[in-house]
Amino acid sequence: MCVSKKEKTKTATSPSRRLKIWEVEQCYLCSIVGTCLSVVEMKKVTKKLKGVSTIGLTDYDLHSTFIDLVKSFSDNSRVVNKALDKKYQLSVRQVGRAKSAQDLLDFWEYGKENDRMAGSYWAIMTHPATTGKVIKAVYGEVHMQSHQACCSNRRLAKKVRELQDKEVILKEALQVAHNDSRIRSAWQQEEIAELKLQVEKFQALETLLKKANDKIQALEQGAEVAEFKETISQLQADKVKSERTISRLKEALNTISLQHEKISKKNEQLSSEIDESRHENHTLQSLLQTDNVDCKCQGCEESHCPGPDLCGRRLLYVGGKPNMVPHYRKLVESRGGKFIHHDGGKEEQRTSLCKMLVQADAVICPINCVSHDACLRAKRFCKSSSKPFVTMRSAGLSALARGLEQIAHNTPANQVEN
Repeated sequence: MCVSKKEKTKTATSPSRRLKIWEVEQCYLCSIVGTCLSVVEMKKVTKKLKGVSTIGLTDYDLHSTFIDLVKSFSDNSRVVNKALDKKYQLSVRQVGRAKSAQDLLDFWEYGKENDRMAGSYWAIMTHPATTGKVIKAVYGEVHMQSHQACCSNRRLAKKVRELQDKEVILKEALQVAHNDSRIRSAWQQEEIAELKLQVEKFQALETLLKKANDKIQALEQGAEVAEFKETISQLQADKVKSERTISRLKEALNTISLQHEKISKKNEQLSSEIDESRHENHTLQSLLQTDNVDCKCQGCEESHCPGPDLCGRRLLYVGGKPNMVPHYRKLVESRGGKFIHHDGGKEEQRTSLCKMLVQADAVICPINCVSHDACLRAKRFCKSSSKPFVTMRSAGLSALARGLEQIAHNTPANQVEN
């Protein structure tokens, strides 16, 4: 591990002011630049530098350029140092009260608990009281976190690819269903038209029979009565036969209508599955894009913080699918929250639910995958204790992501996710 310039001269003189970035040991500059400045922020700072351009530079090239800039004193390194001090002025001001190495380690733990690791890292690495022990502790955690973030990115990228493949399959299935539905609908329309023609013919026959009965009554005393009666008997028999045929045709028409309704419902189900797959895909892509961004929820001077936004709050998830619990936990923790789970059924008793409700800062519940009793108890508790309570219509990741957004933006309690 590197030995800082301050450690080398500590016996001769004890620094009374904070170090500038060019005074920090060069082997730590990579971690400071990579942890404390995002690519977007580096590009913004570049506009104030002399003789530096981002044209044609990859993100890695820009990172390397900044490391070279801050190795020695110059106007450009002063600009970078000033940008870091301004961005993390709250952490710098707070750590200024530290007098010992233990004070700095305590401040480091405080920064981690409040999602302010980047600011704490900059403030501690340049503090006059920083020792080799302190630097080893904070640098080690920052170094290992970068490795863990890389592994997490690969897992999320794999999940995104799987969801994209699933979306393609569902689209193909929906297209096949649409084609089949159009063909069957055309056949059914032809059958319906044919049935209507037959019904009209039988109705015309019934009208003719009525006219014949009227004529028979007029000629009842004539010589042709017997002949007319025979004709009436034949027509009545034809009527009975026609009524039976009409009844069968109506049953066939009802059957076709039911089949058409089933096909329509199948199409709606496939469309719903595709929409759900798209929501999950979008959620995981958003997580992948924002996984390494530092949260500035406390002391942030910008109107929109780009990082996680649960700020360490404990989220109790009541119910859901058991095999999805690891994914729920991952999603909550990636947004800066702490995950607590209760199955919402009979496996875990009411007393454990009460204890979890007391510990939680917010509660979220999927109404399609939880017992009515557990959901009602959680809702009543949150109402009485003024804690956020969000109900979701499904137990999917996309529904959870939208629920987290409601909690993060202080959405009123008891709001139902749409």
